[in-house]
Amino acid sequence: MTFKMQFVGILVIVALCAGVLMAQKWAEDSVHYSGQFGNLMFGVRNDTLAALAGTDGDLAPFQFNASGALYTAETSGATIAGDTTAIQAALEADGWTVATKAINVPAGATTELVGTAGTGKKIRVVGLMGVANVAGTVTLKSDSTAISGVIPVTAKGGWILSPIPAQNIPLHGWCETAANKDLDITTATCEFDGMLIYATQD
Repeated sequence: MTFKMQFVGILVIVALCAGVLMAQKWAEDSVHYSGQFGNLMFGVRNDTLAALAGTDGDLAPFQFNASGALYTAETSGATIAGDTTAIQAALEADGWTVATKAINVPAGATTELVGTAGTGKKIRVVGLMGVANVAGTVTLKSDSTAISGVIPVTAKGGWILSPIPAQNIPLHGWCETAANKDLDITTATCEFDGMLIYATQD
């Protein structure tokens, strides 16, 4: 077995064993090229997220759910923010008022997110983010009528309907209720908690 340090341009070869590349390091901002070598990173499939290290400070592998998605967690007190100024201005110019509301939906229930806006007025979903405690599904509704598909969510996972720039979609949002109807959400199995950005007609 032969070990040596070798510099080849910006590539640093840190070990060779019988002519076989054992490890390599690339400089920051290195350009990718076809046929480039790399190290395969493994993780652990864990359908129910759980600690795999004995104590704080121990090494642990990445964990993935049954669909192959990497588990991540929002930092406590963190804010997910973006520039929604143009979206809000476009909606207000069309006669809508934008507001936000926390979402705390129990499992296996239909919950009113926003009450009726008034005779002839609709409620529009501009943005939404949420996380489930266990695997289940979530459906947005105009009273009892679905206005979204049945959206699956994994345990400790979630999804985001990010506000869309006004020029990219005629509604300046994702979906809306019929006139004079509640905006409701139905969960199956899971609780669902997050934040809603919505607009109501003036």
